Amino acid sequence: MDSPVLWIILIGVAILMFLGFKQNRKIKKEGLDAKAVVTRIEEHRDADDDGPTVEYKYFVEYRAQDGKTYEAELGSVPKRTQVGDEMIIKYLPDRPYYVLPKK
Repeated sequence: MDSPVLWIILIGVAILMFLGFKQNRKIKKEGLDAKAVVTRIEEHRDADDDGPTVEYKYFVEYRAQDGKTYEAELGSVPKRTQVGDEMIIKYLPDRPYYVLPKK
């Protein structure tokens, strides 16, 4: 771990993880509730030294308090979520494109 580039990458990843955690915490604490429907699921395949990996991104559509309809990425996903499922989500009015399911 003597490489400065590796240290910069590790610090960058740590900062991004911290900011994501902070945003999720703010949504849980201050977010507004809305009824949402799962609109699509994107599958992303990748291969690396450990073999193939598959990552899924889930998107929901909801109507915000301002009356606008948004499609947003679902930050965490309840098990067995499928297109068409309805759920209550939490969102921040100033950041409507990333939401969490209400627990």
